[in-house]
Amino acid sequence: MPTRERLMTIGTARGRRLLGELAGELRHARLAAGLTQEAVGSAVRLSKATISRIERGRVPIDILTAAQVARVLGLDLSVRCFPAAGQLRDAAHVALVQRLLAVAAPSLVVKLEVPIRPADLRAWDVVLSHGRQRVAVAAETRLRDLQALLRREQQKCIHSGIDTLLLVVADTKHNRDALRESRAVLERELPWSSRRILSAIRAGRLPERAGVAVL
Repeated sequence: MPTRERLMTIGTARGRRLLGELAGELRHARLAAGLTQEAVGSAVRLSKATISRIERGRVPIDILTAAQVARVLGLDLSVRCFPAAGQLRDAAHVALVQRLLAVAAPSLVVKLEVPIRPADLRAWDVVLSHGRQRVAVAAETRLRDLQALLRREQQKCIHSGIDTLLLVVADTKHNRDALRESRAVLERELPWSSRRILSAIRAGRLPERAGVAVL
C-alpha cells in the first residue's frame, strides 16, 4: 500500500496533467470559436493575461472558473472522481463483481483491476478474455448519470485498446428504473441485453457487442 506522501505525489502529478489537458482543450475551443483571449476574459471577468496563463497551464484554475470559461466557449465542464487501480471497494461492489465471476465459464480468462495503460491510474474492474477477444467490465452498484458514465467508460476503451464494453449493474429497483428511463441510449450504445450477455458468458463465449448485464 503506498504511503500517504506517495499518494499525495501521485495525486499532484495527476492534477498537473489534468490541468494541462484542460488548458489545451480551452485554448483549442477558443481558437475554433474565433474568440480572443480578451473577449473570453471579459465574459468571465478575468484579464487577458489570466486567460493566457490558464491556456498555458501556468495558473491553477478552480472548478467554478473552469466551468464559466468552458461555457463561454460552448463547452460543458464535467468533473467526476472514480476508484483508482488497486484501491479498496465497498462490500456491495465486491459482491457485484463476485456475482459476475460466478457466472463466467472456467474457459474464460479473468483478470481483476486491470490498468487502462501504463502510468494511468484508471483501471477496469474486470477484463474477460477468450483467445484474442477481450471484454472490459465496469461494475456499478448504483447508476446516477448513465450518459456521463458511458462517456467515461468509452474513453477508457479507446485508451486501453479494448473494443467491447460490458456494464454490469446491481439488480436493484433504482437501477432497473434508471435503465428503463435510458432505453434509447442503451439500444444505441449498449445493444446486447442482460439475458444474451449472461447466456454467452455461461457458455464460455464473450459478447460481440457492448451491453449491460443486471446481476
